[in-house]
Amino acid sequence: MPAGLIICTSCRRLRRRSPCDSCRRTRRPDLNDQGERVRRQQAVDDHVQAHGLICPGWVEGGRPAHRVSSRRELSADHHDAVAAGGDPQGALVVRCITCNGAKGARVR
Repeated sequence: MPAGLIICTSCRRLRRRSPCDSCRRTRRPDLNDQGERVRRQQAVDDHVQAHGLICPGWVEGGRPAHRVSSRRELSADHHDAVAAGGDPQGALVVRCITCNGAKGARVR
């Protein structure tokens, strides 16, 4: 392999970075733009209003529902992971950061 090149994890071609620039542009939409941040914050606010400071857990990962100490521990994530082909505008689920991280690690 030529020096300084690696295999892109998306297209499997030799590139200087992974994912390469062309794969990075087409891989998924920007999920951190202002509109998406507002949508996620609204989902957390609605969840706290309806359920209080409760994380519903992640049943598939063996994590039961539990209380959290502050609103900042809760985050909204896509029900169907965008990285796995889910709709970027699809339904959001509110979980604690730990449960969301565990789910995200399984999807990748």
